[in-house]
Amino acid sequence: MAAGQFVSLFLFVVIPLLFLMVIVLLINIKKRIEKIETKLNHMPPIEQGRDKGDTSSS
Repeated sequence: MAAGQFVSLFLFVVIPLLFLMVIVLLINIKKRIEKIETKLNHMPPIEQGRDKGDTSSS
């Protein structure tokens, strides 16, 4: 009897909670990625060509 209750508890409580936790985790990752994208969009573009500190032969 106790084993059946444990199985039903696992199926109807634990698995849906894990599913919701995965969804929340994916939403948080998406929000972090969007924040990083907005920061990168506001950065000035990188100059093309050699770096100013490059001292190699020309």
